[in-house]
Amino acid sequence: MTLSPRLIAAAALALALFAAGWLANGWRLNARIARMETDQATALLAAQQAAKQALDRAIAAERDGQALAGRAAEAEAAASRTGREKDDAIRKLSARRPCLNANVVSVLNNELGGANTGGVPPPAGGAARPAPGAPPDSGNATDEDIAIWARYAIERYNLCRGRIDALNEFHRPAPND
Repeated sequence: MTLSPRLIAAAALALALFAAGWLANGWRLNARIARMETDQATALLAAQQAAKQALDRAIAAERDGQALAGRAAEAEAAASRTGREKDDAIRKLSARRPCLNANVVSVLNNELGGANTGGVPPPAGGAARPAPGAPPDSGNATDEDIAIWARYAIERYNLCRGRIDALNEFHRPAPND
């Protein structure tokens, strides 16, 4: 059986068309793959840049937090030194006269409905001394006790206010946010 030249030519043409289609489809798929790889590389680069920016912001926040914590610690140490100096001055200047009797001190020291502990709480820097002429542990608060308590309350208030200011400063949005 011999194949006719027309049949051979048709088969060759079909084979050539199939090969050309195969080759064109390969080029099309390779171009699509190249676009996908480019898009993926672009997305990866954007993610890396976003991660670097987030890391930079975290490092800046840590640095700012450390600076604020350092300033707060310095303020507390200064307040403590000043408080000790003021307590010494109050002790030198007070007359240690009874100012509030034990019953009033007991009311101030207890929550409503709470147990009656009575007595003057020890001021910062030492236990309260009884008023001159009062029996020991009388529970009376002297002018010295009240002055030291007031100084301590003012110091604690100012330290708390300073901490709140530092927190507000830390959480304040940056100018470029």
